[in-house]
Amino acid sequence: MKQYIDKAVVVEKIESYISSFCDRNGYLEDAETNSLAYETLCDLKDDINTIEVIEVDLNREIEKEIETRWHGEYLFTEKFKESAKHFFELGLKTQKGK
Repeated sequence: MKQYIDKAVVVEKIESYISSFCDRNGYLEDAETNSLAYETLCDLKDDINTIEVIEVDLNREIEKEIETRWHGEYLFTEKFKESAKHFFELGLKTQKGK
């Protein structure tokens, strides 16, 4: 099973690590010691920012599922949609540890 994470949360965490290497003026503290870690974190942040974020229209995906897999079947559509949304949101909550 694929696992998904919130890209913005990861970038925010990396930025907090990056800022921990800097003084109040934004300059590296102990540049000789910290420069490799700082540069590595900056590169990692840049790499993550190049990852494509795909947003899903849940209602559209449910409609597509009904049309392709359930076409012609007796189905109480609104209850099906409610159940699909419930389990989708439950999956998101589970991944976030809530």
